[in-house]
Amino acid sequence: MVLAAMAFGLGACASDPVTTASLAQTYRDRHPIVVTEAAETLDLVPGGGPGGLTERQREDIRGFAKEWREQGRGLVRIEMPKGGATDTAAAHTVRGIRTELTAGGIPSRAMTTSTYPASHPAQLAPVRLSFPKLAADVASVCGQWPEDIGNSLTSRQGRNNGDYSNFGCAYQKNMAAMIADPEDIIRPRAETPASGARRATIMDKYIKGEATGAQPPIGSEDTSISEVGQ
Repeated sequence: MVLAAMAFGLGACASDPVTTASLAQTYRDRHPIVVTEAAETLDLVPGGGPGGLTERQREDIRGFAKEWREQGRGLVRIEMPKGGATDTAAAHTVRGIRTELTAGGIPSRAMTTSTYPASHPAQLAPVRLSFPKLAADVASVCGQWPEDIGNSLTSRQGRNNGDYSNFGCAYQKNMAAMIADPEDIIRPRAETPASGARRATIMDKYIKGEATGAQPPIGSEDTSISEVGQ
């Protein structure tokens, strides 16, 4: 009798295991924006002007050099076509390209030259410039539909009133494409220092008991509310 009572008492102390459901993932969890490596490229058809380059091509090369100074993470690769209709002109154009790149701030030691096979002997194959850089992208592949979301009875997302798998992927993809410097994802930039001159001006006004705010623009006091509809 005593043993039975003790067993009953111990059983009363035991609690049922609590079953908890996993938190519903958001689109940021399913399709995170990550930092990857990409290539900045520029194709130039050779033989188009003095030095083998047109004025537009020279401007493009200067812009390419600027991108390398700001985002480059390796050598600039210059690839000449081989077996196409521009083989002879390409060699002349590459000399002009290297000159423009050097003028744009890229040292010669940061350039490497190689060849690639043209797809056809009659092709006006371009000279290809490229360098590695960081890029922001989505870790997952958009456009995946693992479940039929049209039937709410058979779809897990429909039964749970949750997001479907592909939801938010395109949004994240577009957000990643708008990130100018992917390194901002890894760490934030340092704050710019405060203006010492402005701080001194504010403190001087504060000591004198004057308003510390900036004055309104000249002419702003002449503005009036439109009387349309009155």
